[in-house]
Amino acid sequence: MIYSMSRRHSQDSPFVSAKSDNRKFCPAIQRQKFCYETYEKAKRACEYSQNPQRVYYCKFCCAYHTTHFLNKSIKGTQRMAMLEKNLIRKQNANAKPLFLKRTQKITQAMKRVWEKHYHPVIKKYLIEYLDRTDGAIALSDVQLKSGLIKLIKSLDAEILLETAKWPFCDIESAMVFYALYYVQTKKFYYGESAHDLIDNLFKKNSCAGNARNIVDELYNLGQIIVTNEDSMGKRFAFDSFTLKIDKGDASPIEREDTAVLKDTLPLINAAIQSDYHPVVKEFLVEHLEANRFNGQMIRGEDLKNYINKSILAEPGDPDALDAMNETLKWSFKSEKKAWQFLALYYISIAGSVFMSKPGDLVDTLFLQGAHSDSFISGVKNVFYKKYEEGKLVITGIKGGKMRYELASEG
Repeated sequence: MIYSMSRRHSQDSPFVSAKSDNRKFCPAIQRQKFCYETYEKAKRACEYSQNPQRVYYCKFCCAYHTTHFLNKSIKGTQRMAMLEKNLIRKQNANAKPLFLKRTQKITQAMKRVWEKHYHPVIKKYLIEYLDRTDGAIALSDVQLKSGLIKLIKSLDAEILLETAKWPFCDIESAMVFYALYYVQTKKFYYGESAHDLIDNLFKKNSCAGNARNIVDELYNLGQIIVTNEDSMGKRFAFDSFTLKIDKGDASPIEREDTAVLKDTLPLINAAIQSDYHPVVKEFLVEHLEANRFNGQMIRGEDLKNYINKSILAEPGDPDALDAMNETLKWSFKSEKKAWQFLALYYISIAGSVFMSKPGDLVDTLFLQGAHSDSFISGVKNVFYKKYEEGKLVITGIKGGKMRYELASEG
C-alpha cells in the first residue's frame, strides 16, 4: 500500500506522500493526479503499486505523474500537444504565444537577426535555433520573463528584455541566449571552465546541464576563448579577432604561430567591416576564422595563378570581372574556396541568377578545364548548403528555370 510507504520510509530513500494535499487537478487529463517533485519520488511510488507503472513529467502540473500506460502512443502525444497549445492560449489571453512560420525557408525572426548588432556567435546561435524549431510553439514574452526571473541569480533587466524579444520554445534556449548576450554586454567573464558562465548566472535547475554543454561546445569550437588568467581565474570572452597583438599584447594567445595570426587578424577585421551581402560576409569571415592559424593560405601571386581571367566562361561579363577582382583581395585555403567566394559574390552583385539547380552557376560561370568532377562538385556544395540553410532562396520562375537570390537582410 502507498499509505504504509509514507510511514515506513528510510532517511536514504525519497519520501513519497500519499496524502490528499499531494493530489492536484491535472488540466491535461481533466482529473486528480498524484504529483511528485522529483523523478526519484515518482519512481519509488511505482514500486509500491500492484500494477506496472511508468513515470512521466507533466508540463501542466510542473511535476511528475505515474501511469499504467507503459508505452507512449502517437495519438496520446498529439493530444497532449493540442492540450498544451490550448492551455497556453487560455493562460495568456493578453500575451498570445508566437508561432514560428517559415517563409521561403527563412522566418521573419531570422530576417530580424541580420538587423541586430549581435556578435557573430550570438547571431549564428539564433539562426540555427530558429531554423531547427520551425513550426514549434513559442513561449510568450510573459512566460519567458517569468521563467527566467525564477532562475537568474542577479537580474539584468536590459539583457532579460533583449532575450524576451525572441520566440524561444523552451527556457533552456533562452538561458543560453541570455548568457551569450551577457558576454557581449560585459565583454568577458571569469571561471575555471567555460560552462561556469551558466553556473554564475543561473540557479541550479533541470535545464542547466544542456545549457552548460552548449557553452562548452562553443569553447571547443574556438568561439569562446581564454583571454587571460589571474588571481580571479580564467577570463573568457568571444573570439572577436580584435586582439591588440601589434602593440605587443600577445599574452592572450599561447601559440607558436602568433606571426601568422598577426597577418591574418587584419584580414578578418577587414572582412567583418566590409559592406558585402551578409551571406557573402559570413562565408568569408568563417573561412578566414577557421584558417587564421594556417600558414598555407593562398594569397598574392599564387592566388592569381589559381584564379585568373582565363577561368571565366564569359570574361566580358562586368559582374564576373568585378567578382574576380574582389576575390583577388583575399587569401584562401584552397582554389575551391576562392571559386566559392567568387561565385557567391557574383550572385550578390548580379542580384539574381536563373538556374535549374542551385549549383548550376558553377557550370555557367567557370571554365572547368582539367579540374576533376569532385573539385567541381565541391565548389557547388556551397550553393546547396546555403539553399538548405535558407540563405539562397527562389524568388521566381521563368522558362522552366528558377530565379535564385541570396536571402534579404530585412
